[in-house]
Amino acid sequence: MDSNVTRRALVLGCSKGPKDIPGVKNDVPNVVEYLCSPYGGSWKSSEMEVITSPTRVEVQMALNRAVADYTIVYFSGHGYTDGLSGQRMISLKDGNIPDSFLLINSPRQLVMIDSCRDILPSGSFGNSFMRGEPRNFSGASTINRRRM
Repeated sequence: MDSNVTRRALVLGCSKGPKDIPGVKNDVPNVVEYLCSPYGGSWKSSEMEVITSPTRVEVQMALNRAVADYTIVYFSGHGYTDGLSGQRMISLKDGNIPDSFLLINSPRQLVMIDSCRDILPSGSFGNSFMRGEPRNFSGASTINRRRM
């Protein structure tokens, strides 16, 4: 690989919501392990950032840091398709965002989203998330900028 090419990987996991998704706790470390392997590209820890239970602001800041020649963004958690707009949404700790929010200005990027895409009536899933009802989300965000 050309030593002048910059790479960044952002791995996001958010299991909390109307129903906890236990698999997210496995998905995040498994993706990191794969990226570090020769099969996954032998990514260095310094090229990756992992955030669990992120807020919209935390994701936006991490995406700004992730701009590089090649960027991978992986999300594991709740998602749905808004029945009115057809917009695919993913759910963060403090609300829902369109999956297109994860696209950034890297010339080459791969965005992988591991979530449901069920079509729901407009606002049926999102309203309680956007109000930030405590019963839906608990615990603090964990940001881990992987360094060797």
